Amino acid sequence: MTYTQRSRKPRKIYKPKRTEPRIIGKPFRTALCLGVKTLSPKKPNSANRSIALIRFSGGSKSIAAIPGIGHTVQQYNSLLIRGGRSKDLPGIKLKVLRGSLDSKPVKNRVSSRSKYGVPNPNPDVEKSIVYLREKNKLAQIS
Repeated sequence: MTYTQRSRKPRKIYKPKRTEPRIIGKPFRTALCLGVKTLSPKKPNSANRSIALIRFSGGSKSIAAIPGIGHTVQQYNSLLIRGGRSKDLPGIKLKVLRGSLDSKPVKNRVSSRSKYGVPNPNPDVEKSIVYLREKNKLAQIS
């Protein structure tokens, strides 16, 4: 760009992409489910995706994707909503948090459990974690 071009029309300042405006500044929000539907995704994917029509406490309505295989979300369920888009569902920038409030965790999930609200299946691991926490507390006190 020459100086003349730059003085006539300065460079554009690009703004970052906007996230869903209803959850800006909040990690999670509670919402009421108004209905559950399925949508077909963009090419090349073909499996139907479950979505929930939701209403936030302020009265604004939106659509959230329900991740994972199978769900028990029904109308008038209370849901916890987080940000995060689904790549193959255009315009949907919210997701339902599984395993909290009225949404159940995904059954028989082994990998990526934290995304789908599944607790640790191994009770020995839980005991060892509790033991280590107590040991650290005792070490900090003395």
